[in-house]
Amino acid sequence: MYFKGDKHYLQVYILEQTSHPFILRTSYLKDNKITIDFGKSEVVQRHASIRCRKRITVGPHSEIIIWGRLPRNIHYGYQGMCESSTQILSKGLSFNEAVVTLSQDRTVRGKIFSRESQQNEQTVIVDLTDYNLNQVFDRKRRDLSDVGSVPTESNVKNNSLLSSSVFRIPDKLHSQAVVHWSGENGKVVFVLTRQTEHGFVTDSTLWRSSDYGTTFQKIDLPLDAVAEFIYSSPVKRNQIILTDILNKKVHYTSDEGITWTSSNVAFEPDKLLLHPTENQWLLGYSVISMELFSSGDFGKTWTLLHEAVSHRFYWAVENVDQNNLTVHMEIQDLHMLGPSEYLACVAPDCQDVTPDKHIGEIDPFSMIVRNEYVFVQKSMLRSSDMFVSHNRGPFRKAYFPMNLHPTDFHIVDTSENQVFIAADHKEMEVNLYLSDTNGQFYVPTLRNVVSTIEDPWLDVDLYEVKGVQGTYIANQYVNLSSGKVVEKTFISFDKGGSWSLIAVPEELKLTCEDKLNCHLHLHMRYSNLIFGIPDIVSDDAAPGLIIAHGYIGEKVTEDAHVFISRDGGFSWNKTPFNGLYKVNILDQGGAIIAIQQNRTKVTNVVHFSCDEGATWQLHQFSTDMMYVDGVLTEPGISTLIVSVFGRLSDKSGRQMVKLNFSSILTKICEDSDYISWIPVNKANNRNCILGETIEYQRRKQNATCYNGPEFKRLKPKSLCLCTAYDYECDYGYEPEDINRHICQRAEWFDDSKINHHCVEGDFYIRSQGYRKIASNKCVGGVENSGKYKLLNISCPVYKPEGLSLRIEHDTVATGSSIVFKLSQVKGSTHSTIYTWDFGDNKSPLIDLGFDKTKTKTHKYTRAGKYKVTVVAKNSVGVATCSRLIKVEDQITDLNLQIPRGAQINHPTVVIVNVLSKTNSSNFGLIHYVWNFGDQFKPNGSKSLLTWSNAMSHNYTTVGKYNLSVEAVNSVSSVVQHYMLQVHKNLTTLRLTFSSNIDHFNTQSLLWRISFANIVCMNLAEILYVDRSRLNVYIPNQKPTKADVTILPSYTAGITINQIVFELQDKLQTGQMSFKWMPNEDPITVTDIEVLTDDDSSLPKLLETTTLISVQPHEQSRQTSPILIAVPLTIVVFVLVVIVGCFMKRFKRKSKTGQQYSLILNRNRLDTSCAESDEDLTVEDYDIHDGDTNIVINPDFQPSLEFMSLGTTNSNELVSC
Repeated sequence: MYFKGDKHYLQVYILEQTSHPFILRTSYLKDNKITIDFGKSEVVQRHASIRCRKRITVGPHSEIIIWGRLPRNIHYGYQGMCESSTQILSKGLSFNEAVVTLSQDRTVRGKIFSRESQQNEQTVIVDLTDYNLNQVFDRKRRDLSDVGSVPTESNVKNNSLLSSSVFRIPDKLHSQAVVHWSGENGKVVFVLTRQTEHGFVTDSTLWRSSDYGTTFQKIDLPLDAVAEFIYSSPVKRNQIILTDILNKKVHYTSDEGITWTSSNVAFEPDKLLLHPTENQWLLGYSVISMELFSSGDFGKTWTLLHEAVSHRFYWAVENVDQNNLTVHMEIQDLHMLGPSEYLACVAPDCQDVTPDKHIGEIDPFSMIVRNEYVFVQKSMLRSSDMFVSHNRGPFRKAYFPMNLHPTDFHIVDTSENQVFIAADHKEMEVNLYLSDTNGQFYVPTLRNVVSTIEDPWLDVDLYEVKGVQGTYIANQYVNLSSGKVVEKTFISFDKGGSWSLIAVPEELKLTCEDKLNCHLHLHMRYSNLIFGIPDIVSDDAAPGLIIAHGYIGEKVTEDAHVFISRDGGFSWNKTPFNGLYKVNILDQGGAIIAIQQNRTKVTNVVHFSCDEGATWQLHQFSTDMMYVDGVLTEPGISTLIVSVFGRLSDKSGRQMVKLNFSSILTKICEDSDYISWIPVNKANNRNCILGETIEYQRRKQNATCYNGPEFKRLKPKSLCLCTAYDYECDYGYEPEDINRHICQRAEWFDDSKINHHCVEGDFYIRSQGYRKIASNKCVGGVENSGKYKLLNISCPVYKPEGLSLRIEHDTVATGSSIVFKLSQVKGSTHSTIYTWDFGDNKSPLIDLGFDKTKTKTHKYTRAGKYKVTVVAKNSVGVATCSRLIKVEDQITDLNLQIPRGAQINHPTVVIVNVLSKTNSSNFGLIHYVWNFGDQFKPNGSKSLLTWSNAMSHNYTTVGKYNLSVEAVNSVSSVVQHYMLQVHKNLTTLRLTFSSNIDHFNTQSLLWRISFANIVCMNLAEILYVDRSRLNVYIPNQKPTKADVTILPSYTAGITINQIVFELQDKLQTGQMSFKWMPNEDPITVTDIEVLTDDDSSLPKLLETTTLISVQPHEQSRQTSPILIAVPLTIVVFVLVVIVGCFMKRFKRKSKTGQQYSLILNRNRLDTSCAESDEDLTVEDYDIHDGDTNIVINPDFQPSLEFMSLGTTNSNELVSC
């Protein structure tokens, strides 16, 4: 669709190849809308296959529907929703305002385009349905329907000697035809007629001729075959393959269509790409599934090469890629909204051979492979840059003049080791640029080139003349003194080194009012796309011959006459017939034909010339008038046969007309019929073009003979001495004079912004403002002398910038290996010294060069907070970066204590002590998850989350409960399970000891556990009771005391009261003493007190708790419990052994359990963290927590997530 506004164009294209919308030259606003007021401008839509089940009518103030390939990309509008089918829209649309809604806020970045042939050169696609040409741009609308009927001038003679034959194809049902000439010097011509409905081919018939189109035979393909397109191998033209998208089949032949074989494929073969050098290999692509397949047996079998491939994929380039089976492709986000990636792999297994993965993400539809160059584009918020890989090396940023900002790129030519490119800019102008050999630095050669955005790429009015190297023709917007902007045609004979207007003979200037401003102006791509005027014609096999439609005057106008040049564009002559004509070259220039081009007018005559346009003759090739739809010559234009395909005047029949010039040119040319021709560079009137002289052998103009298919044109070459004309201004310099021989430094140039990819200590080559044209082959002369001499410059040293450290987690475990990755955005690296300080008082690490220092591994042996600092320093500057690291000890085991035992309807106090490998532990913040067993249900348990290591819980029923506790910090988590016996009655006594025990009381957890075990064993001996009846707890205090809980007996034995009475009696009789250590005074119990529930000696308990749900979580750390080993004296070692035995009896390991990861609430930290044991006190903690398992969010309550891994212990609680 084209929408013409005041100064803006909004163009929406739906490509059949991708079903993806393009919106160019507009920006998505922050409110996700584009509003463009078109006023009363008329809107016309061409025939376009789009995916929608309804015919869309767009009215005033309605919403345009933009859609993509998948349903999830469909956007809704007032007119309905587009779905996956096809409709052809052909009516004009008119409205006042267009509003485009988008799914996200972004700007459409420019893309890299190229003139890619969509079909083989020997194929013509003919649409036999009526159509209307769009004329919606700035030029004056004009009806061209009668141009083809302009009378021919009287000096054209009728010629009946030209042989012609007509064959009517008996196919009246099909509306389209594909005409295909099978190969060079071949006689086989195919015509594929087909019928389409809603953009899909529904029926087809294949016809074959083996006599240049004199007669045709219908090919018997399978009954259900619906052939859509013809492909032939560029290596062996007799290998031909047909695609059948409807039935997912291909039909192929290896004998130019004599026999055919069919093969099923697992995809819709929307597009095939045949290998340019390996005749058995081809690629198949499905648009809808975005899958790319490869075949190594010419379509018999297929292998999926890759998924999510955009329509940009390419075979290897011979002598550039190391493997001829390399496939370059663009991998695209399946939703077609995100960035793409460049991938190169070898078929059929897709072994990755991408030359440079560092390029990362690229813009969608921006990858192009041309010869030794690979082009991609990367866009940021406000900029868009092109990157180029030369000879499959690393991608380098392409540099354009810094005072302009290119957005769209069009690759015009990449031959002769140079890139010719057109770029559209934010400054609303399109310029032509030439590159250096590497394709990295671009200098302007012609500004303000006429351009279009069509189908949907950026295209420009630029034509490369075939057959003569270095000759280009371009149309440019020129500002006249009156302020009016017009289009003028310029020609260059040195590949853009200099441009000049096209001169015409004086006798052709009669129609010009201003003889000084009278030149030949030619119609090119713009006129062809918009007005349907044929483009320029030339061929490599006919050097010097150029045929074009143009107008003599001050500017390009809508008028079109046919002009011809036989000397490569130096001089031009007007042909004696007017209007629009299809022009073809035969016999390597031996004959030229021109047939009227007009889809609404019929004809039966052909104009032809056998003397390179000096004289013209007329031939009536049929008695019936016909609509000419296509003219096809044999690839290589080496024969005297041409085929004209069209419809009869009643539109009910198709016919092929064969013109045979062998009846006129009856003898083959001899040596005397040829002359030598050396093109002249008009810019300097020398025979040297791009540094060499080429001598072409060509037929004399008046020779009445033919060249024939065996003729090989001689083109001897000789190199020229270098002159000023072989040089151009280098990047960063601009011509000072009109001859471009004096170059001065541009004001916008800043060498410090150029990345020379040069290592300090090495040298790079720099010009003095002049560079030899990349495709120029001159030698000697001014080369390497004076201002043209290249200089060796020491690689500059730049200040390091953009230093940053990256680690996986900001909170790590003590003793773990931490991998630090250093990155540097800008600046020199080779001579830079990097100093690492890990903040743990160890000697700094010093490296020379970034490669040695970019990755470091370090271990911290003590918990704490550390600042890691890296300093990069060289001769011109310093850069510093730092990172804060928290090191915490891993929780390896849990110790559970129940000071008063568990009694129904009384608070059961549970204290959890966290253990690690080290003596002095720093766990950071610890979270506890409690499950007391009386609420436990397998599917849907409720757990209690606290910051405190002590909890109180009331049990109401006597029995055994599976008590579980999990302790979690930033680097570990451990779960312990305990089988807890809840009793109906029990009594707790407080024992006070003699002061001599206080000397040994370290108040550590290990000492208290050991002493509790000793007290338990001695009391059992004194009282003659089983130790299972006693539960001993040593509070963390001085003077030393012990809380002894007496548990009931469920078998015959003394009662709790009897045990209490016995203890009191032993105390009064002085029998409450026992040995603590050898050679030490015995310890004596000095007092016994019966405790109550409100005793203040217990740890402060959490007053309130929060019920939370358990959810799965997969991010946990696996930890393993270990027995704590502490170096002590020999005496203490004995106690440790006792404690070890005690702990072995005390615990039972389990391999199952639940692990948790927490999201914390720092606002409740002060009230939730209980002050219990000193060695477990929570220290001040920063709000910043980089661990992925612990996410700090002060605004929400604690939440709990299930963790699948971790350490799980199960202990059965017993008394001693």
